[in-house]
Amino acid sequence: MYNIQIITKFSDFENLKEQWIKLLDNAIFDSFFSSYEWCNCWWQSFALSDDKLAIIVAEKNGELVAIAPLMIRRIKEYGFNLNVLRFIGVPNADRCDIIIHKDEENVLPELINFIFTKVEGWSQLHLNEIPVESLFVKWLQENYPRVFIEEGSECPYVSWADWESWDEYYKSLSKKTRLELNRKNNTLKKEGKSQYHHLFNPGPDNSVLAMARELERKSAKAQHIVTENLALVGEKHWGFQQMILNNCGKYQVLLSWLVREEKLIAYLYGFIYKKRYYAYNTAYSGEAIKYYPGKLIMNEALRYCKENNIQIFDLLRGATHLKSRWANGCSEQQNVYCLRNQPVNWLYSVVVFKLRPFIKQRILPILKDKK
Repeated sequence: MYNIQIITKFSDFENLKEQWIKLLDNAIFDSFFSSYEWCNCWWQSFALSDDKLAIIVAEKNGELVAIAPLMIRRIKEYGFNLNVLRFIGVPNADRCDIIIHKDEENVLPELINFIFTKVEGWSQLHLNEIPVESLFVKWLQENYPRVFIEEGSECPYVSWADWESWDEYYKSLSKKTRLELNRKNNTLKKEGKSQYHHLFNPGPDNSVLAMARELERKSAKAQHIVTENLALVGEKHWGFQQMILNNCGKYQVLLSWLVREEKLIAYLYGFIYKKRYYAYNTAYSGEAIKYYPGKLIMNEALRYCKENNIQIFDLLRGATHLKSRWANGCSEQQNVYCLRNQPVNWLYSVVVFKLRPFIKQRILPILKDKK
């Protein structure tokens, strides 16, 4: 019924663009992190020399009905050398799944059988940050014996369906949050000139984007993250964002920032895709910490998106206390491992899914108490 093939050449990957975009418009799962542009730009920016494309595509009557945007990478994990089949975009993507046309769920058995019988060179399938409701994972669980699932991230979000205006939504926030935001905004106004700004699709050479990059380089979080992993600072990451900015089409990039005395003190950088905003990266000046610039720019970006008819503001991975101040919903994700029937995987499953949880739950608390 279905014609299923594997894409291993980048040129063939590029030829999928129009069909990929069309499929996402009618797919069960749709996310910016599954878009053609995201996957293509990520591959060009982060693929290693020995990485292999393994994009599985299924057609029916000449129409693309499913895409598994996968790749194979050689990794070392817990002392094991593994060839892992995984999503393109990991670990930068915050939500991934197999893309299936909403009327073609029956493709699943054939798609998964193809992956296990026709795709060579992998020993484990790792699906990170995949929704708990994924049909692909459900089918795996029901039909394969060596499937292991671990709790993934929680992604808080704001849906404005219940509020017609920003004022209505703002009044729904806790009194403490509103008082804090109002007080800090008033303090900013009293102590000098300050202003919020927003810009869609800033060019890679935009001066404000350059200032945001420098702010992230000097921000508090930069003390805890290797420079090369900072979203706007690391050379690979910066090259990736430049490609994203140069390929805006089905999505937009929104840069929001706060200036005090002509100096950038906070920014929020994110993507708008099908009326959903993905809050991807933020930083603020440690010198301006007394104004709570991170909270202020988050609140201002929320207001701007609401007033520009963005339906959902996705705060992405990490259910932090800060995000909970605004969120009224949360997407749950999971990490799924499916292991081939091989000796190395028998040992891996014991070490990772039995011994490791035992140490974390039983041994580490005892050692911590003794200290």
